[in-house]
Amino acid sequence: MTERIKVQEHLDERQLSRNFIGNYWDFRRNAGFILDKEILDRLKEGDVTVLDAGCGSGLGIEDLVRHLNSFVRNKDYAGKLTGIGIDLNPLPEIIPKCLPNEEKQLGQGIVAKLSAGDVCRMPLKDNFVDIGYSVATLIYVLDTLRALEEGYRVLKEGGVFIWDICQKEISFLPEFAKILEETHGAKDVFTYIQSPFSTSIGHVICRKNKSDTFNGFPFQVTGEAYLCSPPEPDSFRAHYKNAIYGKQ
Repeated sequence: MTERIKVQEHLDERQLSRNFIGNYWDFRRNAGFILDKEILDRLKEGDVTVLDAGCGSGLGIEDLVRHLNSFVRNKDYAGKLTGIGIDLNPLPEIIPKCLPNEEKQLGQGIVAKLSAGDVCRMPLKDNFVDIGYSVATLIYVLDTLRALEEGYRVLKEGGVFIWDICQKEISFLPEFAKILEETHGAKDVFTYIQSPFSTSIGHVICRKNKSDTFNGFPFQVTGEAYLCSPPEPDSFRAHYKNAIYGKQ
C-alpha cells in the first residue's frame, strides 16, 4: 500500500495538496454548487457525513471539517460533521492515518477518517454519505460510469455528490449527454454542467431521491484509448487513458 503506481508520479498538483477553499470556489464558479451551504444547511437538521473521493493526502477533507466545525462551534447547529477520505494510492502523508475499518478510533489531531480505496469500489456501506465530492480524480479512472454508480450507491436518500469531469473523460462515443439519454432514470439523478469559462471543464451533480428509477448504466468498457503518455506537464486535464463504451 505504500508503493506509488507510475501514474501517481504525475499527479496534478491539486490532487496532491487539496484545498477546501479552492474546491469550494471551483464548484461555485463552474457549476453554481455552493458546497459549504449544502453542508451547513444539513447540519441544522442533524449529523452530516461528507466524503472526498480521491482524497490524495487527505488534507482537503481535514481542512473542510476543521473549517466548518470552527464556523458552527457555539452556534445553533443540531448536528455533528464527519469527514471521510478515500484514495486508491494513498500518499506517504496519508499512510499513518489509514483506518482498517470505519469503527477504529481516530488518532489525536486527526479530524477525518482516511482509508485506501477505489472510487469504483468504495469501501463504504450503501446509503452512508450525505454529501460527496471529487476533484482531479476521474482523469485517472478508466471506468468513469462505475465511479458515478458508486457515488450514487453510497449516498443517503436526499444526498448529493459532485464530480469534476468533462465530456471526453467519459468516452469518445457516445458522449455523456447521450449516455444519460439512453440510461433509464439517469436524467433524474445526474446533471452535467459545462463550465461557462472553459470547454475542457465540467461537473456532474448526482442527487439521490426516493422516487429514483436509476439502476446503473447499460454500458460497458469495450476498449481503451491512451490520449497522452506521459501527460503534458502544463495541462491540467492531462488524460492517461480513456474508456470506449458500448451498450451492454
